[in-house]
Amino acid sequence: MEEAQLPDQRTVLVVDDDPAIRELLVLALELEGYRVLQAADGNAALAVFGTEHVDLVTLDVMMPVLDGWQVADRLRSDPGTRTVPRVMISGMPVDVLMRACASRQAAAIISKPFDVDKVVAMIGRLIAEVPSPRAAR
Repeated sequence: MEEAQLPDQRTVLVVDDDPAIRELLVLALELEGYRVLQAADGNAALAVFGTEHVDLVTLDVMMPVLDGWQVADRLRSDPGTRTVPRVMISGMPVDVLMRACASRQAAAIISKPFDVDKVVAMIGRLIAEVPSPRAAR
């Protein structure tokens, strides 16, 4: 059962087909006070966006069916999700990721293996720049 969201709690969606990576990020982000949703593939991630408000999404680049770039492109093309920061995570070489990131307007890239504390800190900086939907009320 999902816990109720606190009034100022921010939501992060973690998308990765590797359950160990997903669980590591989920646990670390929950310990920082975020509401964390998770998806094992691109289709499940898009379904979450259909029912939940998400402040930031981490996307594994290499996933079956819809990869992280395809999900990022769909989010960018939808006016309702266009401004959601996308953090791309991959085991691909950093230079390849940097070129793809620049052309697709990802907020950040993370290369595997990563330091979870640094990733959480970076997510904190990025999400602090996202206006709270509750502040607009």
